[in-house]
Amino acid sequence: GSALMTALARRPARRGHAIALRRIAADAAPRLDPRAEAEITAAVSAFRAGRIPLGATRTLLLRRLRARRALPPAARLYLEPYPGALVGRAPAS
Repeated sequence: GSALMTALARRPARRGHAIALRRIAADAAPRLDPRAEAEITAAVSAFRAGRIPLGATRTLLLRRLRARRALPPAARLYLEPYPGALVGRAPAS
């Protein structure tokens, strides 16, 4: 109960996100070309160093993995937690 709520209330650390991103990239590495793999590695390192935001890193990884059809379902949940959340919405009048 309360331990779960305490854990959920705490914002995830940059380090934890970087580890998750690296694991996803490592799992997909055999299906990526060297250029895409290097681009992903650089983006994750830049995120870890605080030079680019998490959203940009997630988007890059998601696009590269989709292009190679190398996106496992578990990775999809992390990279795209709200699929289609903004798709199909009418513009505000």
